[in-house]
Amino acid sequence: MILQAVRRKKAEEEVQRAGGDLYRSVFEHTSSATIIIEGDMTISLINSEAARLSGYSREEVEGKISWTTFVAPEDLERLVSYHRQRRTEPDSMPGTYEFRLVDRQGRRKDMHLTIGSIPGTDRFVASMIDVTDRKRFEEDLNAAHEEMTAAFEEARAGQEALEAQCREMENYQANLRGIINFLPDPTFVLDRAGKVTIWNRAIEEVTGVTKSRIIGAGLEAVCKAVPGLRSPPLVAETVLSRLGGESIAREVHITSPRTGEEVCLWAKASPLYDAQGRLSGAIESLRDITESKRMEAQIQHRVDLEQVVSSISTKFIGLDPADLDGTLEEALRVLGLFLDVDRSYIFRFSPPDLTSAENTHEWCAEGGVEPQIDVLQNLPAGVISWGGMEQIKARKSICIPDIADLPQEAAAERDFLRGGTELCRSS
Repeated sequence: MILQAVRRKKAEEEVQRAGGDLYRSVFEHTSSATIIIEGDMTISLINSEAARLSGYSREEVEGKISWTTFVAPEDLERLVSYHRQRRTEPDSMPGTYEFRLVDRQGRRKDMHLTIGSIPGTDRFVASMIDVTDRKRFEEDLNAAHEEMTAAFEEARAGQEALEAQCREMENYQANLRGIINFLPDPTFVLDRAGKVTIWNRAIEEVTGVTKSRIIGAGLEAVCKAVPGLRSPPLVAETVLSRLGGESIAREVHITSPRTGEEVCLWAKASPLYDAQGRLSGAIESLRDITESKRMEAQIQHRVDLEQVVSSISTKFIGLDPADLDGTLEEALRVLGLFLDVDRSYIFRFSPPDLTSAENTHEWCAEGGVEPQIDVLQNLPAGVISWGGMEQIKARKSICIPDIADLPQEAAAERDFLRGGTELCRSS
């Protein structure tokens, strides 16, 4: 009985230590800035990314500084109100929002914050992602279009003074077409009847449709000439159908004539008026935001991943050792579904020499994916000898996106991972 009690005690201590190590590893190595906030607003824990972002060291922050130190004055009242209400009415407060962070050097950064309470405590865990570049890009995009539209309207207004002089007016129109023709943004102009009167070089490159094919053509010809253009085909057409009014903007998608890939364009159209204030046409400009949309999707995926990691990490705070196995299996399930893989594993190396490994936890996706946990036992550490153990000993991650891309010196690992069980999509 005494020996059994001793073994049970040691097992409980080992489980508790393993759970704590896993939580600390997730908290420290997550790619987003993460902090633990006490009920009195003091920061009790900060990871290395948050320290880098704020410019303060951990020793200067942990247990000494309120999180409000990093909040811009104009956002302070709102965030403090959120914090107070979250403690009494947690469901009424948003879990994600944006604010401006001021670092140690006084520099401002736009941040996207995800925050949640730690069950059973009055503490909160908050993760932040710097979205300053995305904000600046959106502002520059809007400013560029507004400047172009203002310049075009100014030029049109000046046309009034040249009406009596036909020759000068023709020269002016020729110059105007030249300016629009060399604008970096794809731009075209429709007259009141919906005929194309200007089609600049930039839009020729984007669509593959030359000016000679399109000038004087109507909307139907434009839609036919530009493959993949969504319906309604042109934002400018909407402006004309509404007989003017405010500018209209929307995203449109076309097939690139150079690559054959879909290109996402940000289109904005504004009405044009003659000297008597009557609608005379519409000008539409386009900007390729394919890369921006890709960045947006990546940021959203990152935010979603951080939310998943945050939700998992909070479960390990104050975890009862008896619940560790179930919590680890649930964490593998959540990560496996989010990353869309066939399997998720946890391997444990034999201490202290790391000479062998065994599969302790496994999650398998539905649809005929068979468990391998019984097979993956007492494995020699040499199965990942190709740089793998050195990475693990250095506490670094190992990422193999495609087993087929492994070098020749990793042939043994490639054959092992493929095996006869097709583990290529496992993680």
